[in-house]
Amino acid sequence: MILLYILLGTLCIAGTMMTALGTYTFIKIFIMPKTPPADRTNRINHLRIWFFALDTPEKFIAFYPWLARDERFNLRDEDKR
Repeated sequence: MILLYILLGTLCIAGTMMTALGTYTFIKIFIMPKTPPADRTNRINHLRIWFFALDTPEKFIAFYPWLARDERFNLRDEDKR
């Protein structure tokens, strides 16, 4: 029985985190004002770019090379500065 409570607690925490992420995404794309040059009509493109980043993250490595490295190496680079 205790294992069931642990499983349900874990599922509740995971569900809460996913709900928070979805709520943040919705607010960020549809409610918060855009900074220029984006405007209210650019929300569809913002949604496309969000999905593109989730679907094919390897395409962003050319723009952000730190995405290709492990986080340990990124932190070591920050320590050297």
